[in-house]
Amino acid sequence: MKSGAAPFGRRQVIRSPRCIGASGVSASLPDWVQVDLGKPCKQAGIGIVWEAAFASSYEVQLSDDGTTWRTVFTQNDGQGRQATCSFAEQTARLVRVL
Repeated sequence: MKSGAAPFGRRQVIRSPRCIGASGVSASLPDWVQVDLGKPCKQAGIGIVWEAAFASSYEVQLSDDGTTWRTVFTQNDGQGRQATCSFAEQTARLVRVL
């Protein structure tokens, strides 16, 4: 997953503890990526740039506190490469893809 420069400062990406290898994950284990935006920000979508391995089914979730998550986008037929995940504008500090 790649991201551009953020007007609100540094982003922190946290990969699931089940990740294997520097650039890939095991296809048999669940995986997620979480981004801490540093403060609540308005969002209406995210972009994902996949590596050779990609998920064809995934969800985008938002959270204000890292405890309560709301699903804002669901993909059931992803094709890899680049994906645009659009949803109704919301404010949240954390974004995760699982």
